[in-house]
Amino acid sequence: MFVGFETIEPRYGLHPYQRRVLADALSKLDHGRRRTVIHMPTGAGKTRVACHAACHLLRRPEAEDKLIVWLASTEELCEQAASDLARAWSFLGDR
Repeated sequence: MFVGFETIEPRYGLHPYQRRVLADALSKLDHGRRRTVIHMPTGAGKTRVACHAACHLLRRPEAEDKLIVWLASTEELCEQAASDLARAWSFLGDR
């Protein structure tokens, strides 16, 4: 985004291809599906996209008492995801 002559970058932004994946996943969830899978190559940003999706879902008014369940194959991956989600929420959260 441009303000005057200064470019302002988001602190927890997404690349264009990640925004397309996020939009597709959220569209499915917004139209009645309870689950979706994000499948991307290693290093493509699955965690970041999932964090954006989780924050989007948690900002809904009906999500006040809801939680996100994150599944991963190792404890280390769960800890990394929890850390990323905490960082994402600090920029994208509303409470």
